[in-house]
Amino acid sequence: MPRFYWNWAKYKKAVPFTPATSLLLQAEAALEFIHSRGMAAVFARRAEIAGRVRALVEDSGMKVYAKLPGNGITGVMFPPDFNSGALIRRLDDEFGIQIGEGLGPIQNTTFRIGHVGHITDEEFDYFTTSFKACLN
Repeated sequence: MPRFYWNWAKYKKAVPFTPATSLLLQAEAALEFIHSRGMAAVFARRAEIAGRVRALVEDSGMKVYAKLPGNGITGVMFPPDFNSGALIRRLDDEFGIQIGEGLGPIQNTTFRIGHVGHITDEEFDYFTTSFKACLN
């Protein structure tokens, strides 16, 4: 299949586009981060954060959508009288936190909290405080 962007043989003299240098540097930093901690520790941290998100959801009177949830995103089922759109807007407008509404047939009965990537304890505490504030 002919290709353009990653065909390095074509770029012996000059690159005909602006390379995504910042993305390559970010990828390098992420790989160094993973390598320095080890894959087992990285996966364990993802599982820990996912568990904390699921506990927050359940402590808030909501339910986790998936029977076997993964460690990258948590689907949340909320009570019938709950205004998820207001929660999503308030988190974004007041706290700069973005969560997603449900998709497809479950759009009006779920929302999604993403937690893939490196999340510090401080970031998680900020999310928890913000989430609880928006529920009140």
